Amino acid sequence: MNKIFFALACFLLSPHLVFPIGDQIKKDINPAYSFYLEGLFLEHSGNYNAALEEYQKALSFDSKSGYLQIKIAIQYIKIKKYDEAISILKVLKDKTPVDVDAYLLLMLLYSEQGKSSDSDKVYEEMLSKLYAENPGNIKVAVSLANLKWEGGDVPQAVDIYKKALAVRPEAVELRFWLGYIYDETGRRKEAVSQWKKILEISPDNAEAMNALGYTYAEEGVNLTKAEALIKNALKIEPDSPAYLDSLGWVYFKKKDFRKAEKYIEKAVSFTRDPEILGHLGDIYYQLGEKDKAEKVWQEALDKKPDNKEIKEKLGRIKNAAPGKKD
Repeated sequence: MNKIFFALACFLLSPHLVFPIGDQIKKDINPAYSFYLEGLFLEHSGNYNAALEEYQKALSFDSKSGYLQIKIAIQYIKIKKYDEAISILKVLKDKTPVDVDAYLLLMLLYSEQGKSSDSDKVYEEMLSKLYAENPGNIKVAVSLANLKWEGGDVPQAVDIYKKALAVRPEAVELRFWLGYIYDETGRRKEAVSQWKKILEISPDNAEAMNALGYTYAEEGVNLTKAEALIKNALKIEPDSPAYLDSLGWVYFKKKDFRKAEKYIEKAVSFTRDPEILGHLGDIYYQLGEKDKAEKVWQEALDKKPDNKEIKEKLGRIKNAAPGKKD
């Protein structure tokens, strides 16, 4: 069980959750609450079968209580009657508004049974419903859009971000991720537009400064502006390997290879990220240090074996005439 699911299990399976007491119950303790208290005592004592019976009695007086249904499902899980728990949770999750606990507990169950694809489907369904209820929920929009993107549905991911931004135009996190998707899918002008907008809203946003500066460097344009942007980002996060790599890459594009080496070697001292290692290899190669270039390129390839560009660069060195190395 991973850490997220472990934390979730500790919360959902705790016998100490408090039963929501309505106004009527406050005035007169009704049978539902009495049975609930007895069930809670039995659950705490480890008598889950008896607790189940008491919670079921409580539900007979309060049949619409999603909370009691969750408690019943939990008892089924504790006595290893998983099918009964799943049956309850499947019905409960389809109610409106979204019962997040039901979804999360169902995900936990599927995950524990090794049904990761079923767990993933439930997760996506939960996010989709939460997004439909409130497209301006930033965390939900980001999670759902990135899930769609990872699944290969780029248009849907972009559409989710656009609709969320229509509700929350000031949300820089939404704009950053939309820009990132644009950049990764070759739509750099649109990415630049989003990052510029972020800096209009939040002038000290280091991530947007770095993203915009690095994009300029990749394109080989506005290099003076790119340098200034990334230096400002580094004032905010001086030890960020991503920002150090970006600044080094600006100097690489300016053909100031010694300065590039200084910043990217520092970035590598913080992380052995394959992309940053690839940049360092490019710098060593330009400086004529072919052995060092080969070494870091090989490390980059070991970490990311499907990198065709690095393979080609290594091939050039290895296929060079003996003693000449390209």
